[in-house]
Order: sequence, then C-alpha cells, then structure tokens
Amino acid sequence: MCLSDLPGPYPLPVPRAHALITDAQAIEDIYRTLLAAYGNWGPDTLSDISAIIAATGRSIVDVETITTDMIEDAVTGWPIARIQANQVTGYVRQSLDGGILVELHTRDPRAGRQLRVIVDGQLLHGPPPTQPADTTPPVGER
Repeated sequence: MCLSDLPGPYPLPVPRAHALITDAQAIEDIYRTLLAAYGNWGPDTLSDISAIIAATGRSIVDVETITTDMIEDAVTGWPIARIQANQVTGYVRQSLDGGILVELHTRDPRAGRQLRVIVDGQLLHGPPPTQPADTTPPVGER
C-alpha cells in the first residue's frame, strides 16, 4: 500500500485558517498512530494518517519522479529534449519550418484527464491548477 493507492489528489479539505488541528498536533497524532500499529502498517494506517493530514487543511498528492534527457531525431540529427513524468512523456524539438514543436503523450486516459497544459499563463488543457483533476474513469473504462 502506498499513497498512490489513496484517492487523490485531494483539494484542501478546509481553509488553512480554519484547520481543525495544527501541524504540530498532526505530527504527534501521526507518531501515536505509527506507534500503535507496532510496525504492522497497512491501508488502515495510511487512511488514519490521511485523515490527520486532512484535518490540518493540507492536501495529499503523490510526488512524481521527473527525468529529462537529450535524444536525437533519427532523420535530421537535431536534438530533442525528452521529459518523462510517470504517465506523461513530452518532447521539445525544432520543427522543420524553424518553429518549436512540443509533443505530450499520456500512457492512459486517466493521465490525460490529470494533465494540465499552460502556455504563457493561459490554460490550454485540463482543469485549472487550483482545482483537483478528475481521477474518476469514464463509464466505459470502469
């Protein structure tokens, strides 16, 4: 069981100004929860910790590993920047007409629904960054 098994990302459940407990109280509660489980941590432990964190008004999200590397176009030999972030791969290259081409490929429909694309401050795809992404699969994918 890991955080990616929990539903999310979570919006802030309560405004931080109206949090039910402080961060210090949350740390104490998490510590007590971990001690009470005697190392037998499982889904219930993660659920309890999630509830404690939510009471602080903070959100829980997985942190994606993001890697970059440089590859070459097989035809022109021109450089291509490749960016990989779990379920999304992006390529940035110069197009033959001299412009810049940015390609984004998602590995599944859920990743496509969670993707946000912003150019010069304008949202081109996905929900606003301040709103949680829809992680519910469409009816045909359930």
